Amino acid sequence: MCPYCNRSFIYTTPKKGTRPQYDHYYPKSKYPYLALSMYNLIAYCPVCNNAKNAEDTFDNKSLLYPFEEEYGYDIFFEIETDEQLCYLGLSNDFNIKIKSKNVEEDLKQKVQNSSKILHIEELYNLHNDYVSKLLRSKYIFTDEYCQSLLDTYPDWFFDMNEVKNQLYFNSLQKEEWGEQILSKLTYDILNSE
Repeated sequence: MCPYCNRSFIYTTPKKGTRPQYDHYYPKSKYPYLALSMYNLIAYCPVCNNAKNAEDTFDNKSLLYPFEEEYGYDIFFEIETDEQLCYLGLSNDFNIKIKSKNVEEDLKQKVQNSSKILHIEELYNLHNDYVSKLLRSKYIFTDEYCQSLLDTYPDWFFDMNEVKNQLYFNSLQKEEWGEQILSKLTYDILNSE
């Protein structure tokens, strides 16, 4: 999964040469001694790689470094709207924004820069239909409903997390966000107020 947008798989296939694009976090033109360092090579999707281009992340400290930094729980996706029907999933007239709380200023700035340089909010706003369906499902699949599935099918589900992963066809646990497309967005929308 692309470590920046979480929207594209970056698998390598043995035949036909399908693979992610590798980019130097610190540009090799300015830092040739880091050109072959595995810690400097980041597997990106083509969209993020093209947007990043030759951004000097060392001098500008402009992007998150995916080997050490992450969005986590304190940086999250949220919808902004004046229309109440959006919160019920009955309208997709909203904007998806990246918000933060309790985050150090340096990390907050890197998140804002990453979003701006890589067009993260713009890309995520292409998924308003998906978010509307999530919001609708959030009200249909109540905790009581999920518990009834857990009680009815004890051999299929070990806990409530597995029930929700199945209902939303996604991995909602933080340690699995990198395994499914839009998993961080899905988690944030389902856990929003």
